[in-house]
Amino acid sequence: MKLVIVEKLLKFKGDTSLCCRKVNRFFYEGIERTCVGRPKTQYYNMQVDALYMINKIVRPEGISMYSCFPVVIDWKTKTEINNRRELIMDYYKVYEKCLKVARKTGRITDSFRFNTKKYAWYGAIEETLSN
Repeated sequence: MKLVIVEKLLKFKGDTSLCCRKVNRFFYEGIERTCVGRPKTQYYNMQVDALYMINKIVRPEGISMYSCFPVVIDWKTKTEINNRRELIMDYYKVYEKCLKVARKTGRITDSFRFNTKKYAWYGAIEETLSN
């Protein structure tokens, strides 16, 4: 069931319409966790929202360890890239590849790696803070 939902969310790949929520920490967990930093990005689009929802589906507990805010950064430049459509489209390739692996293995949790050498979610660890 989760794989079907993830597949549907990946169809938002080209949707740059603005999400109705402002950037904030959107997680509710039984563990106490403080995300580091505060992103400069104030709003995000449906593309980013879909990826962020996938994170919550794949890791319902402990999501703050992987993605605190719905803001993606480029590791190399340490810049927030939510408004860089081409880079978000590139990040979608990571999720699409993870979905293929999950379909083969039948294990969604082990197949998804949100933070890569190229992109990461803001605030999960101190190194993901933008300049």
